[in-house]
Amino acid sequence: MKRLTGLMIVLLLSGACRQKIEMPVFDLLLPDSTLLNTGGIPSGKITVLAFFSPTCEHCQDETIDLIKHMEAVRDIQFYFVSIDSLSRIREFTSFYQLSKYKNITIGRDYTFSFPRLSGLHNIPSSQIYDRHKRLRVVINGGFTVNTLLDKTKAW
Repeated sequence: MKRLTGLMIVLLLSGACRQKIEMPVFDLLLPDSTLLNTGGIPSGKITVLAFFSPTCEHCQDETIDLIKHMEAVRDIQFYFVSIDSLSRIREFTSFYQLSKYKNITIGRDYTFSFPRLSGLHNIPSSQIYDRHKRLRVVINGGFTVNTLLDKTKAW
């Protein structure tokens, strides 16, 4: 009986480990004041949800590295999510000229849903989703393009 119980526990835990967590659904207020619901993010591309603050130095470094190596990540879709004011997000977007990059979307989580739904509370931190919108990697702290490419190269 003990062996059977032990076997059942192992099977349950192994099934839980293989379960893929899907992308959280919430609204982003974009710099042009339109709304984007993350449920409408299309599958088919690797997607990064990056929790950031426009005033965070690590976030700024992350953005500079991303822009510097944009050609290497052109097939990855980035969604920068912030709970800061829309005016700060607009300044950040303008300063780094993010609107010229088709694979970067930046917005304000005005309902503060992302930290609750994603479990991310540190800034910066990121979640990387595969082409089927299933969570594959969580990065607590800033990322570099080299880190992203290393973690996603087998997908």
